Amino acid sequence: MKITRKKLLRLIESALYEQDTKGAATFGLLTGAGFVGTMQAMGAAAGPAGASALTSMLGTIPGIQFSVAQASYMFGLPGGTKPPAAALRALFQGMASDGTVFNFGTRSFTASVAANAALVGAAGFAGYQLGSYIQDKMSGKDSSGPEEKLAVSIKRHAKDMIGELGALGGLLPTWDTVSDEEYAAKAKKKKFKGLKPHEIDKGRLEELMGIILTGRCFTEDGKIPKAIDELFAFPYLDAYEFKRIIKKREARLIDNMVSAVDEDGEPVGPEKVNESFSRGSLYRRRYHGRY
Repeated sequence: MKITRKKLLRLIESALYEQDTKGAATFGLLTGAGFVGTMQAMGAAAGPAGASALTSMLGTIPGIQFSVAQASYMFGLPGGTKPPAAALRALFQGMASDGTVFNFGTRSFTASVAANAALVGAAGFAGYQLGSYIQDKMSGKDSSGPEEKLAVSIKRHAKDMIGELGALGGLLPTWDTVSDEEYAAKAKKKKFKGLKPHEIDKGRLEELMGIILTGRCFTEDGKIPKAIDELFAFPYLDAYEFKRIIKKREARLIDNMVSAVDEDGEPVGPEKVNESFSRGSLYRRRYHGRY
């Protein structure tokens, strides 16, 4: 039996979807690498010389003491040793603070993350709002308001897509009598895998992406907020389709952040991007293995 690449891809997608949605709701489908994993990804994108430069920057944070081996671990260099939990926590909190010296250009770490998230089209917030949201998540403060409001909107959208919102639901913005479990059963019966990225308006999609990237990349455990996790678990959103675009945006976010620092660990201004970390150089490293 001859099978085309297109048919094979559909079989793989079907198998992944069945694995994600088998039985009861599956949570944690969009969990990411977390803060440490993000820093190691930055080291990988920068290459050995760049990772060494980034490693040296850890010593600029007041109150953060890392050995060379521990700093190497943070950016994925050979011979690295995982720092103790207390040191990791201090680093995490230090980067979340307004006064951190670990910076990219003239921005703090969290401000740089927000700026670069906006550059990759993953910010439905105003710049200062996204920066504050990321800082709250890194410091452990409650910032669930935007998440819950967005989740309600998407749930209503998905229910309306399969005709389960009801006539009153279309007229009254708060009317919704279908539980998550009831919706999941009806969606499965109608073979609805959840809303795909292109079915969501740009404003809500970018707000959603900003929340997801923050949870996956800049929290200790890499988990996205509960209200958003539920959207993939039941499923109001198609986890498989979102995974594909999230991974692409994460790669672009990492590359943009690394390109803000030169090979000596010094901030690079917009008028001078060192070739070692330029976008073209990063592309060659990622796809062609050349420097």
